[in-house]
Amino acid sequence: MNETSDVKKKQHYVPEMMLRAFCIPNSNRVWEYNLHSGFITKKNISEICAERYLYELRDDVGFVNPNTTNLLENEFCKIEGEFTNFFNFFLKISKEKMSILLKMILAKNCVFGYHFLLLEILL
Repeated sequence: MNETSDVKKKQHYVPEMMLRAFCIPNSNRVWEYNLHSGFITKKNISEICAERYLYELRDDVGFVNPNTTNLLENEFCKIEGEFTNFFNFFLKISKEKMSILLKMILAKNCVFGYHFLLLEILL
C-alpha cells in the first residue's frame, strides 16, 4: 500500500489537462454555474469534476481495498500523460479563432476519444 501522503484522494472524472482549456486567462480557475442555486462562481480546476476516492476498488461492504490504493488512478495518470500531447496540439492549432462553442465541441470529442482509449487499454 502507498504511504498516506502518496494517496491521491481527489480523483478527476474529467482530466485537469482538459479543464485547463476552459480556464480564465492566467489562472487555474474556471467559471462554474450551479444548477441548484443558480449561482455563478470561480472555481479552481482542482475542485471540480472530481470525487474523493472515485477510482478505488472496494469490497462488498464498500470499504476501499488497501492493497489496490490508487491502482486505477495511477494508470489513468499515465494515459493522461500520453493523451496530453495530442490534446494540447489540437488546442494549439485551433486556438486563435476558436469560439467557446467550438472549444466545447472539441473538449467533448476529446473526452470521448480519451474514454475510448481507456476502454481499449482496460479491455
